[in-house]
Amino acid sequence: MVSAFALSVQGLPAEHRRTLALLGLHPGTDVGVPAVGALTGHDPAAVGELVRRLDHTNLVTCLPENRVRLHDLVRQYLIEHLLPEVALTDQDTALLNLLTHYVDRVRSSDELIAPHRYHPDELGGGSGQFATREEAMGWLDTEWQALTSLCGTAAARFPDLCWRLAYYLRDYFFLVKLWDPWITSHEQVLAAVRTSGDRYAEAITLNNLGIAHADRGDLPLARQCYEAALEAFRELDDRHGAVSARSNLAWTDLYLGAPEAAVRGLGEALQEYRSSGEHRNAAITLRGIALAEVELGRTDSALAHLGSALDVFLDLGLPLDVAMTLNGKGWVCFRAGRHAEAERHYLAAVASSEACGSGYEAARARLGLGNVAAAAGDRERARELWRQADAFEGTLKPLMVGEARARAAAD
Repeated sequence: MVSAFALSVQGLPAEHRRTLALLGLHPGTDVGVPAVGALTGHDPAAVGELVRRLDHTNLVTCLPENRVRLHDLVRQYLIEHLLPEVALTDQDTALLNLLTHYVDRVRSSDELIAPHRYHPDELGGGSGQFATREEAMGWLDTEWQALTSLCGTAAARFPDLCWRLAYYLRDYFFLVKLWDPWITSHEQVLAAVRTSGDRYAEAITLNNLGIAHADRGDLPLARQCYEAALEAFRELDDRHGAVSARSNLAWTDLYLGAPEAAVRGLGEALQEYRSSGEHRNAAITLRGIALAEVELGRTDSALAHLGSALDVFLDLGLPLDVAMTLNGKGWVCFRAGRHAEAERHYLAAVASSEACGSGYEAARARLGLGNVAAAAGDRERARELWRQADAFEGTLKPLMVGEARARAAAD
């Protein structure tokens, strides 16, 4: 097989050989032509012509949607036999350019997936490379595995770019509940920035790693990350970071069964967010306060807070936050025995969840609808709705999801 590859490569022009060699730096077997351009330094027209010529060698295959595929064995051959022909400094430049390209694209996608997310000033904004949220989601659905791999393979060499790459991937991972790559990428980046001594990157990465552990239900690990992040933010005199870490700790209080502590901690964070004009974060905090209040039997206050949060999310055009808040309203009403209202909110949550691509929130809403049906004595409909919720690949854990606790009690 190696001899067959060697025959295919033999006699290729030098630039073709260099392009093939540099493709060995890309962690995936399926790569977009713009990324090939970033690796090689060619403009779009030139790289398009180059990959079409390489397609004739049968070492790469041109795919629809401006992509190129390498067979695993071809990629291994490139790494072992062609890449060593390229000077290490040139390899570093190519990898740096590839990472810069990806960071810019992921940053642009994040601005569409999670608009109004707080971004540190030094990170800047994206370049508007995607026309719609759906286009950005489609690109990430294709690229996330390669992006996660890059966080691991390149973090030690380029920690500054890799922690940013992980930072911008967070909201995509949160939406689609890809907990394992979220945690793996952040752990790899965390090790790299600790080695490089970037305390600011360490603090942000710890905070986002904590969110991943909490979202998956690993609350002791989440708390450890949040406490370490809070210590780092305080050392850096970073007010926003410290408020975020304290707020996250209050959320863990809620899930660990300490609603009074959660209300206190989230109330303090709410004041900070309101004073700094961070409307989305303030509304998210209101949602947390409401979920704590329902555990304390404060139904009316919980619904009022959720209503205020929902108004903000609707005004800002944040469908995922709308879905989460509607599910919260459904849960509060169900707990209060107001089943008709709960059903109405859960049905609205299904629609909003499906509009933004959140299978997790749609499954949660269907769990809630099943609970409502079970409470009404319609066991057949309840089982069908629960079955639909179970089809979601993620896990809706009773520790984190009230609807799952109610189902367990009714099932």
